[in-house]
Amino acid sequence: MAETHIILGAPFHRHWQGTAGYSIKGYAGGRVPFCVEGRLHFVGDANFLVVNAGQEYEFSTPAESPLFNFTIFMSELEVADAWASIRRSEQSLLEDPETNDQPLPELLVATMPVTEPVKQIRSQLRSAALAGSLCAVSKAAAISEIIDDALRAQWQAMRQVRRISASRRSTREEAVRRVRRAIDFIESDLVRRLDLSLLANVSCMAKYHFLRRFKDVTGETPYQFILRRRLARAEELLMNTDLSAAEIGRRCGFADPTTFSSAFRSAHGLPPLAWRSANVGSKS
Repeated sequence: MAETHIILGAPFHRHWQGTAGYSIKGYAGGRVPFCVEGRLHFVGDANFLVVNAGQEYEFSTPAESPLFNFTIFMSELEVADAWASIRRSEQSLLEDPETNDQPLPELLVATMPVTEPVKQIRSQLRSAALAGSLCAVSKAAAISEIIDDALRAQWQAMRQVRRISASRRSTREEAVRRVRRAIDFIESDLVRRLDLSLLANVSCMAKYHFLRRFKDVTGETPYQFILRRRLARAEELLMNTDLSAAEIGRRCGFADPTTFSSAFRSAHGLPPLAWRSANVGSKS
């Protein structure tokens, strides 16, 4: 059985079609289209894609581009071990640490966001690879962390699939994929005007069908999700920049400074600049 390994560097396949083992597709510096069993997915800096062992897929990369490849091919033993560590209880793992006999999962083929910790790991891997200073130990540790993060995202996605009230698994999975398409659209630009009709169109769903499914998947309405993400972005800017409250509100998609201040105060108990003073002061 092939060992787990990562491909680092410029893509060496301009076009590829076929089947392989479990893999995590990741790129920086552009977007790569993947067609997996008839469905099109775009993989770039902000997201990744997991492909199951034996699934037919195809992709193409541009001849001249700054793309950097972070694709990981996972052995079945690695997948079984990582999956068991996520789905089994702590007590079960302590009593019986053997994971080789665990059933292999059928993972959800849908783009998922790259977390901040994985972005940092990717950056470190890229710098070390380009400098020729990447050692085997640090590479193996980085691979393990990326796999764990990706499969935890898969576990969460499968829990979302189970929340959908449809008899066929394929129907439930498709609903989650379409909601995730809207989430990707929201995350790509929090400043733009985001209303229910637009997000439903992005997801190719009827408006109220989309509203129900979005809440099933995320536990929030689209409005609650967007507000939470905008406020989280505002927190980052308040902590890490000297921008005015008005400018931060504008960069986070709030209609005007009053709306931003009111929403922030409602969530945090303080207006934006008072919150900054309290938190930046406590941080130093």
